[in-house]
Amino acid sequence: MWTNLGQCHRATGQLRQAVDAYSRAVDLDPGTTLALVGRAEANAALGRTEAALADYDRALALDVAQPLVLAGRAIVHYDAGRLGKSIEDLDAAVALAPDLAELYRNRAVALGDAGRHAQAARTCARTSMCALRLRTGPRSRQPWPG
Repeated sequence: MWTNLGQCHRATGQLRQAVDAYSRAVDLDPGTTLALVGRAEANAALGRTEAALADYDRALALDVAQPLVLAGRAIVHYDAGRLGKSIEDLDAAVALAPDLAELYRNRAVALGDAGRHAQAARTCARTSMCALRLRTGPRSRQPWPG
């Protein structure tokens, strides 16, 4: 119930209320990955990087084999300018789900922004989703490309 309410709040842009609802769900069931990830996403949207990362870490502690959770944490690291950590998470996600094209696209963006253009191009070649121009200048402070 509380997780569903959190999802509804998040879908309507009521992020603080979403965090509260997800927190209630986690209080009732600390092993609820869905609520932890939902709260992480809401906190990330509110700019609460460390709270978001803590929830992603808790979700991964429950089950490390979650490529989409790793990808979510990678986005938070990317937005915080922690490109190395973002790439590490995306590498782990790709190892777990080598058929998810979006992981390769996100990895190529992070590699390109980290100045690792040859690796970015090789990664990009693995997916048709990778219609991006690799930047050669300093990383922009734009949010994660979507």
